[in-house]
Amino acid sequence: MQARLAVDHNLISPDADELSALRDALRILQDLPDDLVQLDVPHGTSVQIPVSAVHAMRHVIDVLANGSAVAITQVGRRLTLGQVATLLNLPLSHVTRIIDNGELAVSHDAGIPGVALDNLLTFVNARAAQRREALNELTRLSEELGLYDLEE
Repeated sequence: MQARLAVDHNLISPDADELSALRDALRILQDLPDDLVQLDVPHGTSVQIPVSAVHAMRHVIDVLANGSAVAITQVGRRLTLGQVATLLNLPLSHVTRIIDNGELAVSHDAGIPGVALDNLLTFVNARAAQRREALNELTRLSEELGLYDLEE
């Protein structure tokens, strides 16, 4: 029996003749409110696209419109510490330190440590907020010190 990972990758790369259409699609998607995007298909069928899918579509189309490839990854609701390290692009030892510091909740299933996806998303969002706050503070200090007024 072969082991299965909870993370599955699918690589998508645009053809050169698709770039113009991708840029057009991105321009349209960027102008629409998240909750007003719908998919219309022949024979009068349409479906409202959920906000989470609209965000994903915008991101994927943005990357593809620039000629880059996208790897779509399916992630399980419970992640191994190795998967957390991969998703955060951190060494496993750093993930362990984050858990030991109480910044990321871990649970044990049959003695195996894991992280709930919701806990990982909470951690990622908290870290993003901390980075934004730090950047705002650096900007404020730079303006206060007149660093933006320096001439070259």
